[in-house]
Amino acid sequence: MKRSLVFFLYSMLAAGACYAGNDERADAPSCNARLSTALDHLSVIEYDEAVVQAATGSKAFQIEWQNNKVFVLPLRADASTNLFVWTASNKHFCYELTVGDVARMNAQTEVSVPKPAPPAAPGAAPELIEKQVVEAMIGAENLKQTRAKEPKNSIVVRVEQAVRSNKVLFLRYSIENRTSRPYAFALPGVYQVRPDQPSVDLSDLQGSQLTQATAKAIGPGTEIQLPVVHPADKAVDVAPGSRKEGVIAVRQPEDFGSPTVLHLVFTGNCEATVVL
Repeated sequence: MKRSLVFFLYSMLAAGACYAGNDERADAPSCNARLSTALDHLSVIEYDEAVVQAATGSKAFQIEWQNNKVFVLPLRADASTNLFVWTASNKHFCYELTVGDVARMNAQTEVSVPKPAPPAAPGAAPELIEKQVVEAMIGAENLKQTRAKEPKNSIVVRVEQAVRSNKVLFLRYSIENRTSRPYAFALPGVYQVRPDQPSVDLSDLQGSQLTQATAKAIGPGTEIQLPVVHPADKAVDVAPGSRKEGVIAVRQPEDFGSPTVLHLVFTGNCEATVVL
């Protein structure tokens, strides 16, 4: 590995937890795309590549997927929640689901999955270095953390390290399953959050993972999804009582400065907010 590669390690404080069995959450991440459904009618979302996983935050909707299609069937009137969909190329989509009348429902929605950027100019050394960084981070020891009290029956998400390499940001995280059921893990979506008017000083929070209350106190803002460069994990189940570590690499935007708020969204309403 080249010695000129400089690592910036940030200790992530506290922990993010999501309760198992919660049907709906008031502080679920916002989704720009909206899908209107109707009772006793099926809505279909069709992509131009295979769907690998779909999850929703409420039992008021029945969600199934096959090949490149996701089927949404509302089971309760006046329900609303969010829907996350992952495709074969690790693209992540988010929708706000609502139940209304048949005349205004979205019966069939076609989605074109963004295609990857063309290969970079000759010289694969940076990509090789990035892969080595990913492999090194997976085996690295966790930095010291201050951990908040976490509920027993929950999925606990911790972002434990962040490493910057050129224009790539590596995030090392862990998933701890404290429930009695397997947790269907999939790669998280990573968003850069640009608060409109933060009510707290982000400089005081730099280098930490925020509690839900602190993340909410930052206030509303714009979320920009960061493209995945090198995912190191595949969708697997995390058994009850077990823990999984993973690394995801995302492309940093040109205006990626400090402090910067990042929002990681996993399946099953699990999320974590950090300030770098």
